Amino acid sequence: MPINFAVRVAQKVAAGDLTSTIDGHDDDETGRLMLAPHHMNDSLFNIVGQVRADAASITAASGDLAGGNLDLSAPTERQIGALVETACRWKK
Repeated sequence: MPINFAVRVAQKVAAGDLTSTIDGHDDDETGRLMLAPHHMNDSLFNIVGQVRADAASITAASGDLAGGNLDLSAPTERQIGALVETACRWKK
């Protein structure tokens, strides 16, 4: 039955479920077969965690950039307004 269990774990991983707990202690082919999904599960779990952390960092950095852009746009708009006002005075 260990092979059937390994198949069920692989199917869960393929469906996106990384919560399976897998024990494999034997040093024979079946034991190594049971450890392969265990290592795959752990690796995918870590990768997903890192992707989530990176996405959160990107989101925070994007917010900082948007705020910085707003901070820069206000003085620029004031300068444009002053230039337009000056140009209109010279035109008269």
